[in-house]
Amino acid sequence: MKYFTNIKTLDELKKAYRKLAAKLHPDNGGSTEEMKKLNAEYDEMFKKVKNFRTSASGETYESKTETTETAAMFREVIEKIINLNVDIDICGSWVWVTGSTYEVKDILKAAGFRWANNKKAWYWHSPEDGSRNRKKMTLDEIKALHGCESVKKKGKINYIPSFA
Repeated sequence: MKYFTNIKTLDELKKAYRKLAAKLHPDNGGSTEEMKKLNAEYDEMFKKVKNFRTSASGETYESKTETTETAAMFREVIEKIINLNVDIDICGSWVWVTGSTYEVKDILKAAGFRWANNKKAWYWHSPEDGSRNRKKMTLDEIKALHGCESVKKKGKINYIPSFA
């Protein structure tokens, strides 16, 4: 594996992919060939870790039910939004988009994002990762509960050098 080392869960794989896609995407100075290699390696690693998750306490476990999400589903969502001038955060297996999103709302809708009015943010998740918690929580509370990693903050992409 050239791009993904020490990946144990699907959540870790998604975080690493988002950062690498931002760095290697042709629109950001990367090459089409490198992006193809990244995507192929992501697909291969996805098959290995697709049912491994991280609990809120940070423990790794194997899900009892097999995921219906595909590698392509997540990859396509990220590729559609990575070049937008918005903030992208990963909280658990959900993608949250904030910032000046009004001018890109049609792109977000087309990518499968939905608007959470009480959080003033757009979100995406795989169909099986829908909220099971009906408690009203703020976005900050969700970030604290599930852990959150910023992938991009208004034009500045956060990289993970150890994956390159």
